[in-house]
Amino acid sequence: MHVRALSVDSRKALLVPESISLEDLRDDEILVRITHCGLCRSDLNRLRLEKPTSGSRMVLGHEIVGEVVRTGRAVRGMHPGIRVGVGWQSGSCGDCEWCMKGEQHLCLDQEETCIGRSGGFATHIKVQSGFAVPVPSELDSAEAAPLMCAGITVFSPIVRHGVNEEKRAAVNGIGGLGHLALQFLRAMGNSPDAFSSSSDKEEDAGSFGAGRFFRMEGIRTAEQMASVYDFILSTSPGLSDLTGLVRMLRPRGVLCLVGLPRTQVTFAADELIGFQKTIEGSPIGSPGAIAEMFRVAVDKRVRPKIECFPMTQANAAMERLAENRIRYRAVLVQDLA
Repeated sequence: MHVRALSVDSRKALLVPESISLEDLRDDEILVRITHCGLCRSDLNRLRLEKPTSGSRMVLGHEIVGEVVRTGRAVRGMHPGIRVGVGWQSGSCGDCEWCMKGEQHLCLDQEETCIGRSGGFATHIKVQSGFAVPVPSELDSAEAAPLMCAGITVFSPIVRHGVNEEKRAAVNGIGGLGHLALQFLRAMGNSPDAFSSSSDKEEDAGSFGAGRFFRMEGIRTAEQMASVYDFILSTSPGLSDLTGLVRMLRPRGVLCLVGLPRTQVTFAADELIGFQKTIEGSPIGSPGAIAEMFRVAVDKRVRPKIECFPMTQANAAMERLAENRIRYRAVLVQDLA
């Protein structure tokens, strides 16, 4: 099957329209007609870092919402016409200990949606049916798209650590991930603090659920707030020294990294050893966790703040993202012909 897509021209770091071929559906796969696809900074990074290769070009995009149009012979509980979301993961082995425990996002043989296969900057995509999660009717497609990566990335550790109204929490970095983290923490009854390098985000942070706002000023701020928090979610990729955030944790506190640092990081090991503190990373979440996230988003009115662009203007949207001019997520609306 041939479909229209935007593929990476790595020599120019641009997305270019072309016709691509999708292989026939496997028995456990479905074909989805894409209506919306969110932009993630990882898409931008891959666009700029991908090296020229021969053969087929890369098609990015992994915050997908669309409609099922065809199903494989072994697919059950999914039929044409269902609106679904597809995120970073498009398949797993189904047999390992992680898959059997319902933690498919930790499968060592997982399939990524836009690595080694064509992603969401296209008219259609095929994925394992279990990784296409039905989107509730209460959610607009454009608002549901960023939840498939940004949303589940912050929701998953918040739920895993039981961050409720009784825990002191903070979010470092109020951008595409952070503005959703604040909302999901508020949905759990929490009143998180917000840390940002941009003072002009204070009003927005309050509207997203922040109880207090602090402009990060290096170690000085950290020293003033030593041993305050049970849980800090860091969405910022600009960190190189985690010591300040670690010192903000109470004994047995957790610093969870969901924004991938651009460089190697350092931290004060004595803080971890002396007070049983933890630094951890967290990726996305399982299909079951995504379904739970959707329910919370509907019940508690969690919505990403978005800017929409026609898919044919993806390069312009990428440029705005590169210049940090998106507040707070960009979504491409299907118009490829």
